[in-house]
Order: sequence, then structure tokens, then C-alpha cells
Amino acid sequence: MGSYLREFWAAFPDVNTVVLESFDVDDMTADELVLIGTHTGPYLGPSGKVIPPTGRPLHLRCCYVCAIENGLIVSLRLYFDQLELLAQLGVPLV
Repeated sequence: MGSYLREFWAAFPDVNTVVLESFDVDDMTADELVLIGTHTGPYLGPSGKVIPPTGRPLHLRCCYVCAIENGLIVSLRLYFDQLELLAQLGVPLV
């Protein structure tokens, strides 16, 4: 997950998060959020092909679930609609 997040931040270096909801239960947390940024770097798409910078804005709803041990994140699962992201970047879906 760490390498994916590094690549994502390289593709959207101005990305900001807006947390819509946050839930904590025991050693788990789940957050619903919106990622807002601009596509200014190469992005490795789900097909394995690099999408060159488009300069287009991103406004992507997503969710992540974290497991926490001793105050540290030991697992992070990020969920978002990949087709929505590609559509916002103007990538043909067919």
C-alpha cells in the first residue's frame, strides 16, 4: 500500500483530503473522505499503463479502513471507484 500511496501523491502532489465521516471501534478505524487535487504527474492506471499528466482536477470519494496496534497503523485498505477516477482524468473507458 505504501508504494501505491507514494505513486498516487506523485501523480496528484497537491492532493488534500476532506473527511466526511470517521468511525473508530476498538483497534479499527474507517473514514469516508474526498480526495481533491490536480493530476500533474504520471499515474499508473489499473490496466498497468501509465497515464501522463492531464492537468485535470480530481474530486474522488473514497473510504479507508485501518487496523491499529500500539498507536501505529499496521494495515490500511483504501477503496475507491477506479472508473470514476479514470473518467475524471478523461481516460477513454472503452
